[in-house]
Amino acid sequence: KRNARKPSSPNQLFLFSGLIKCPCCGNNLTGNFVKNEFNGVYTYRCNTARVRKLCTFTKSVSERKIEKQLLGNLEQYISNEIIRVESIEDDRPKNKNIEKVAKLKAEMDRLNMMFRKGRISEEEYDTDYMKLEKQIKKLDVEEAPPKKDLDALKGILESDYRTIYSHLTKENKKSFWRNTIKEFAIDENKKIVPESIIIF
Repeated sequence: KRNARKPSSPNQLFLFSGLIKCPCCGNNLTGNFVKNEFNGVYTYRCNTARVRKLCTFTKSVSERKIEKQLLGNLEQYISNEIIRVESIEDDRPKNKNIEKVAKLKAEMDRLNMMFRKGRISEEEYDTDYMKLEKQIKKLDVEEAPPKKDLDALKGILESDYRTIYSHLTKENKKSFWRNTIKEFAIDENKKIVPESIIIF
């Protein structure tokens, strides 16, 4: 809460703050609001270039144009992510030692039960438990990372998300993007780089 940046006006809400990477230095672009005769213009720029002069990307990126690019291509971005994740799951190697470790752990559970019921001495328990532990370490099974839940992403594809999105408040639009996309980069022509998009 202490470090959260609050907009100078309640209306100054940036949809993609913290999500857009600079094409030159890789730092996050910062939201910038410029008042005009209407409501104002929301843009993003690299403060490493503008303030610290340590980057060459001095252009301002329109929030409206970024939003249009994302909405227009979101279906493709999500489809690509689903294909990528599912291909990883299919190619995940089967560890032959997993079953052996499961059996050894079951043996540990039986050993614990026998000790609690007083059927073996503490000395016997310690000796057998250490043997089982050594066997498990020897098998060196790497736990696979948890599978990514794709239901939420598939739900977006199956919904009329463009119509739903058009009726959201700006605050809810921001929540939608932050719950869907972790980060993305743009190129020097202010176009989103598809390969850079990280989907939640």
